[in-house]
Amino acid sequence: MIKAVVFDLDGTILNTIIGIKDSVNAGLNKINAKLISEEETLQFIGDGLEQLLKRSIVHSRDESLNSKVKDEDYHTDLEEYVKYYNEYRISKTVEFPGMTDTLLSLKDRGYMLFVLSNKIDRDVKAQMEYFFKDIFTEAIGESPLVGKKPGTKGIEYIKGKYNLKNDEIIYVGDSHVDMEFSKNAKLKVIACMYGYERIYNIMDYHPDFIINNPKELLDIL
Repeated sequence: MIKAVVFDLDGTILNTIIGIKDSVNAGLNKINAKLISEEETLQFIGDGLEQLLKRSIVHSRDESLNSKVKDEDYHTDLEEYVKYYNEYRISKTVEFPGMTDTLLSLKDRGYMLFVLSNKIDRDVKAQMEYFFKDIFTEAIGESPLVGKKPGTKGIEYIKGKYNLKNDEIIYVGDSHVDMEFSKNAKLKVIACMYGYERIYNIMDYHPDFIINNPKELLDIL
């Protein structure tokens, strides 16, 4: 029996892409690099902030190019990103339609709700506090404690702290990273087709369920 629902964040519960794009571009502007578009931002996110920034600097997902990014350019972009995203994580973010009502309905049904994201932990916590205060049992992002997906340290942390087993958890995400993570963690997964995936066909990962809007979660759980 499912007791806990664990969510990705970007592209799953919050529409964050404009704030992310504008924060990255603040750094790119600082190093006189070409700015990225919204579509490029959608292609570059998903694997953590470092990969996002390096891909944005070289305008490519090619790892051989990313590895050649100058440290000074990366750190300048990172510094500007952090400065601007401290504001944009709220002012340029909106929840997906119906998300709050859906989450409250799930909580009323007795489910424990979590966020496990590759976004930096401080940004995850700030956004949950603002948009979904007191709804989630715990929200965690990338940190030394949990690493990042598709690694499983984060879900092992949740399972251990809250005495949960694999068959008591279902994961909700929108990207190929989420699908790979769910396979690695041996969890059932719900794929959000309204999300940000632009590189891979989510259906190739054979998710257990798919949804086209948040409220469809209520028909599954």
